[in-house]
Amino acid sequence: MPSDRERLSFDEKQQYRSVAAQQGRVTVPADFNEAQEILSEETRREALDFVGPVGTPDDGYRVDFTAPLDSFDFRIKAGTMYVGGIRVELPGDVLYSGQPDGVGLPRSLPATMPAAPEYIYLDLEEREVSAVEDSSLRDIALGGPDTTQRGRIVQRIERRALSAGVTKCDAALSAQKTVWNGEGLGFDEKTRRLLPFARLQVGFTAQQSGTSHCDPEPTAGVLSAENQLIRVRVSGPGKVLWGFDNASFLYRVEVVGGTNDKKLKLQSPPPDEHRQPRKDQAVEVLAAEIKLANGEYVAAASGHLTTLASAYDPTTQTVELTSAPDAEILSRGKATRLYLRIWEAELSFTAGSAVTLGDTGLTVTLTTTTANGSFNSGASWAFAVRPAVEATAAVVYPARYLDGPQPPDAPRRWACSLAVISWSGTPTSPLGKVAHDCREKFDDLVELTKRKPSGGAGCCTVVVRPEDLTADKTLQSIIDGLPENVPATVCLLPGQYRLPASLVLNSTRSRLTIEACSGGVELSAADENGDFTQGLIVIMGAEKVTLRRLDLRLGDCPLVTSIDRMWLGLRDTFMPLLFLGDPVENAFSACIGVRAVESADLTVEDCRFTFPESLNPDPTFTAKFGAGILATGGVRKMSVLRCLFENQGSGPIEMSSDQFQFKVFLGILIAQSVSARSFNIDAASNLFDLSGEFRRTSADSLLVRDNRFSKLSAAVLVHAEGDDIRVEDNSVVDSYSGFWFNSPLSAFSFTATKDRLRTFIQPDAFLSDPMVILGTTLGRSYPEPRNAPPASNVDVLGGNLNEIPIDTSSLVPKRLIGLWNILRSLEETGAQSPGSVRMGVHLVNNRISSVGAVSLESGPGVLLWNQDVAAERSVTFNSNYVRNASGVFPTVLMLLPGHCVITSNVVINNATGQKRFSVVVLPDMAPAPQNLVLMGNLLRGPFAPDERPTGIPVPTNFWNPLNAVIT
Repeated sequence: MPSDRERLSFDEKQQYRSVAAQQGRVTVPADFNEAQEILSEETRREALDFVGPVGTPDDGYRVDFTAPLDSFDFRIKAGTMYVGGIRVELPGDVLYSGQPDGVGLPRSLPATMPAAPEYIYLDLEEREVSAVEDSSLRDIALGGPDTTQRGRIVQRIERRALSAGVTKCDAALSAQKTVWNGEGLGFDEKTRRLLPFARLQVGFTAQQSGTSHCDPEPTAGVLSAENQLIRVRVSGPGKVLWGFDNASFLYRVEVVGGTNDKKLKLQSPPPDEHRQPRKDQAVEVLAAEIKLANGEYVAAASGHLTTLASAYDPTTQTVELTSAPDAEILSRGKATRLYLRIWEAELSFTAGSAVTLGDTGLTVTLTTTTANGSFNSGASWAFAVRPAVEATAAVVYPARYLDGPQPPDAPRRWACSLAVISWSGTPTSPLGKVAHDCREKFDDLVELTKRKPSGGAGCCTVVVRPEDLTADKTLQSIIDGLPENVPATVCLLPGQYRLPASLVLNSTRSRLTIEACSGGVELSAADENGDFTQGLIVIMGAEKVTLRRLDLRLGDCPLVTSIDRMWLGLRDTFMPLLFLGDPVENAFSACIGVRAVESADLTVEDCRFTFPESLNPDPTFTAKFGAGILATGGVRKMSVLRCLFENQGSGPIEMSSDQFQFKVFLGILIAQSVSARSFNIDAASNLFDLSGEFRRTSADSLLVRDNRFSKLSAAVLVHAEGDDIRVEDNSVVDSYSGFWFNSPLSAFSFTATKDRLRTFIQPDAFLSDPMVILGTTLGRSYPEPRNAPPASNVDVLGGNLNEIPIDTSSLVPKRLIGLWNILRSLEETGAQSPGSVRMGVHLVNNRISSVGAVSLESGPGVLLWNQDVAAERSVTFNSNYVRNASGVFPTVLMLLPGHCVITSNVVINNATGQKRFSVVVLPDMAPAPQNLVLMGNLLRGPFAPDERPTGIPVPTNFWNPLNAVIT
C-alpha cells in the first residue's frame, strides 16, 4: 500500500548523488526517503550496467519438468535473477500453481491439454508493506502508532498461450508486447520496464474574475488549508480514484457476520475524528495477495470498489458498504485476511479533459501517448499540494506536474522471459517440455578469474554463442579450425545449440575442452532426420578430451530413419537374422549422447544426459536402445563426475517376446566391439560361418563419482576387462539394475558353474535376462563410426544357432538370442590370444534402488562376473545401500571376484518367496573361500557363502554372527 508521506522529492533528472544534513536545520521524512531512493536507484543502475537488462548467475528461475506432475503444472527452480538491475531470488523451488506472491491470485491450471505452446515470463512489481499488513513492523512500546514502511518486489510467474508454431522466445515476447500494448503498457528492451502510456497533469479550477475594481481578483489555488499528498489512480476504463494522505489509510477488517456481507468491523480505530470514514466516501475491499515468510499477508493492489452507505460508527468500529464484495474476495479474505482502503471518490474522465477533485480547487487531466488511447488500470500518481501563504500562489510538488503531463510514479513493473513450453501426453499423465529456454546467464567474477591464467589471457581459446552459428559457420567448423593437438578450450555461452550432424572429434583434437561458460548450454539435433547414429558427440582417437557442464538432449534425436544408415551397410550381414519377418525401415531407433572409440583420458563432468520418452512418434519404431556414454577400445582413465543420466519416459526397461519390441537405456556402456564382414546361414540347419572384426576394450582407471542415474535399465554396464575401476558416491533411483561389471569371456563359460549356482539363482532365467542379452549384444554389435581406428580381424569357421545355452521361452526376442550366439563366437575367437582378463573394482558409498519393470522383476543392484581363474581380481564393496526385489537375482552377485572385502553395507532384497538372496559371493569352487571378508553388513535375505575359510575354529567358522540378517 502507499505510505503516508508529506511529499515525493526524488527526481532522477536532477542527478543528485546524496543528501547532506545541515547543522541546526530541521530534517523532514522526505529527506530520508530521497536519500534512500538515490542510493537504491544508483545501485540498480550499476547492476544494469554490469549485468545487462537481464541475467542469472546460478541457473535460477529455470522452468523444470524433471518430476512429472499430475496436472498441467510446472516447477520454477530456485536461484537468482537480475531484471532491469533489480535482484530477485527464489529461496526454494515453487510450483506455478503455488506461488507465495500469488495467494490472492489463484493460478488455475488448464483442464485440457494446451494445444499451442505457452510463454512463461516473470512479472515484477514494486510495492510498499505497512504495519497493518505485517504486524512485526509495529513496536508495541509506542502504544499503537506505526513508524516506517518497507519496500518489496512482488514476483509472479505468468503464462500466456501462444499461436501454434511459435516456439522461439523472441516471437513469444513480441506476441506478449502486443498484449501489453492493449493494456496500456509499453516495454523497454534496455531496462525490461513496463512503462504505462498514461500521463497526468495537475491544474486549478477556473476562478471568475471580479466585475469591478472593488471586487478582488480571485487567485487560483488549493482551497483547503491543509498540506496534503493526493494520490490519483486509474481504476478502470474512463474511471479514476483519488484520495488524501496518499490513499495510505488501510485497515484490517472482518465481516460482522450473519447475512449482511456489507457490514465490516475495523480491527483498529482511525487515528482521529477527522480521518473517520464518511458516508458516500469511496472505499476498496481487498483480500490478501502475498504471504510473507513470517506468516503475515500483504493486501492486493486492487479489489472491490464501492462507497459507504453510512458513516463510521465509533461505538462498534463498523462501516456499512453500499454493495457487498463478491464471493471470491470474501472467501479469500476469510482464508487469509481482509482489508479496507480509504479513498475520497471515483470520478469519470475523458482523455484530454480536466476533472475536478472535489472541492480542493484542483483538476487533473489524463492523456495517453499511444494511438490506441488505452490507460493501464492501476497506474497512479502522487503529488503534494500546499495552500497559498499570504500573496504566494499555491505550490504543487513536484512542480513538473504543473508544467506538463507526467508519467505514473507507481506501480513500477519489470518483466523477464523465462521459457516457451509445450505439452504432450494425457490429462492424467501430462508431459511438459521446454521448447526454448529464454533466460540469459552470466558468470560471476570469481568464475571468470578462474579461467584467467597467470599469463593474462583468458583460458577460452574461442567463445561461441548460439547466434554466432550459421549454415556455413558451425560448431564443427569452428573446432576444425583450431590448431591440431594443441590444448584448446571452446567456451559455449548459454543457449540452444542445434547440431546439423554429430560433432566429431578425431585424432587431431586431443587435449580439447568443450565447456559451458555458466551452464544452460543445450546440445540437440537440429533435424530429426539427420544422421546421429553415433551420437551427439563422437570422439575417435582423440585423447585428453574434456566435456563440462553440457546438457545433451537425446530426446531431440530420433537418430535412425533407415536400417541402412543405422548399421552402416551391414544390412546383408546381421540384419537378415535380426529383422527377419519384421519391417526393416524404421524398426530400430537409438540415441547416444557421447560415443568414444580408442579415446583415453576422457573426462565428462557436470553434464546432463536426458533420454526421451519416445524416440519417434512413428509406431514402427518398436525397438529402442540408448546410452548416455558408449565407449569401446582403449578408454583408459575415463572419469565421469557429477553428471545426471535421466530417462523421462515411463519405466526403466520394456520387453516383448511376441514382436521385436524392447526399450533399453543405459547410463554408461563400455563394451568390446564386434562386427561382421561376412555372414552366411543355412536357414534349414541353422549352421553359420562368418568373419568379422574384434576390438578389445580396456576400462582401466575408470572413475564414476557423484552421479545420479534415474529410471534406466542399468546405470553402468562394463563388458570389458578393467583394473582400478572406482564407483563412488553415486545414486541410482527407479532403475532396473545398478552397476554391472563382467569380463568378456565370463558369459561364455557360464555353463561350467551352472549346477553350483542353481542353489542361489535361476541360471536359465539369468542368461535370458534382457540386460545379459540386450545390454551386451547391442553394446558389442553397435556399429563403429566411419574412419574409426582399425580393429583386429577375426575368422570363425562356423557354428550352430541351435546350440544356445539360453532359455528360449524368455521375453527376449529370439533373433537377439541368435545374434548373441553369433557375437559370442566372434568375441570368443578374438579374445583367446590376449590371455587372462584383469578386474579390480571398488564400490564405495553408493545408493542403488532397483525396481521392477514391465513383465520383469528387478535385476541385481550390483553384478561382478569374472571366471578367469588366472586373472588378477579384487573387489572392495564398502558403505553402500543396495535394494532390489527379485527371486531370480540376488541383490548383489559376485562370481569369482578373487580378493573380496564386503563391509558396512545395507543390502535389501524385497522380493516375496523363499529365494530372496541378498548377497551371493563365489570366489572359487571351494565351499569356504579363502579370500573373502564379509562382515558388519545389514542384510535382508540369506547370503552365501555362510562358512568362513577353513581353519577357523568352531563356533566362529561362519560369517552369519558377523552380520545382521533380517527376514
